[in-house]
Amino acid sequence: MAERKSTKKEEPFVDWVAEDIKSGEFKNIYLLFGTESYMLRWGRSRLIKALVPDADEMNLTVYEDKSLDLEKIIEQADTMPFFAERRVILIKDSGWFKNANERLKKYLPNLPSTTVMIFCEKEVRKGKGTIFDYVSTNGRSIEYNTLSRSDIEKNVVIFLNRAGRSMQRPAFEHFIERVGMQMQDISIELEKLICYTEGRQMIGIEDIDAVVSPRLEEHVFDLTNAIAEKKRKAALDKYYELMALKSDPMGIIILMTRQFNRLMLIKSMRAKGIDRSKVAKCLGISDKAIPINERLASRFTMEELKSAVSDCVDTEEAVKGGRMSDKLGLETLIVKYAAN
Repeated sequence: MAERKSTKKEEPFVDWVAEDIKSGEFKNIYLLFGTESYMLRWGRSRLIKALVPDADEMNLTVYEDKSLDLEKIIEQADTMPFFAERRVILIKDSGWFKNANERLKKYLPNLPSTTVMIFCEKEVRKGKGTIFDYVSTNGRSIEYNTLSRSDIEKNVVIFLNRAGRSMQRPAFEHFIERVGMQMQDISIELEKLICYTEGRQMIGIEDIDAVVSPRLEEHVFDLTNAIAEKKRKAALDKYYELMALKSDPMGIIILMTRQFNRLMLIKSMRAKGIDRSKVAKCLGISDKAIPINERLASRFTMEELKSAVSDCVDTEEAVKGGRMSDKLGLETLIVKYAAN
């Protein structure tokens, strides 16, 4: 179901890595986390480059093994840097910010001023008295989540300018519709486009169609569209195409659940007279996507959509519980809802 909108005003994103590099004043502890892995890695690399000039391997230690030895890390942190201003310790995916680590919590206040610890985590547990709380108060905690559309556009322009390429507005919109809003995916597809357009500046829609693969969400939309039109053969053809692409059946079920839920919400909100821009904002999708989804939703009754969402959720639970294989669950959903 749709998440309840928070009334709390969101704080604007501040790139503290850039701010600290600019000022030359660094904290002893950095925590970089969030869902936008590309921007997180970019922030991490800039920070390390500023803290450890000339790739000083003597004073940079990286830990990323799942069985991290905290006592060994503490011993390293307590060691004076070798003919340098600071020692830098990078720790990736420790899990210590999700699952409380009391030893680390007690140690951090004693971290020497000559050592900088950088943690890169997928998940963190926030709250008073947590390690996250300590780092946020005494160091830097920087969350990298999906960028706004305007920030993504700025990053795309910078990326293309460096390669001597450009892209007009219609091509950019087409590119984002096909790739999505994650900078990791965007950067990979831009690299492919830059190689493909070697020898010319402008990247057009035809280049995007030739090089950029449609994301899984686009395939699932086509699958849902075939189901809505009761075209069982077309739906099964799309399913076989997805299997040939080695798509994860469980991932497709989850996306189908999200798509049916989105159609149900669009149908409900539009029936209440809520205008398209507000619906788009509420669901976190572009205004342009609303009419397309609205037409698709019109092919279902509200009861059919509720039933589809319920069946998708039940299938997810059956697969996770080991009562059904993911492929059988997906095939069952397609056959049931694409039937005449």
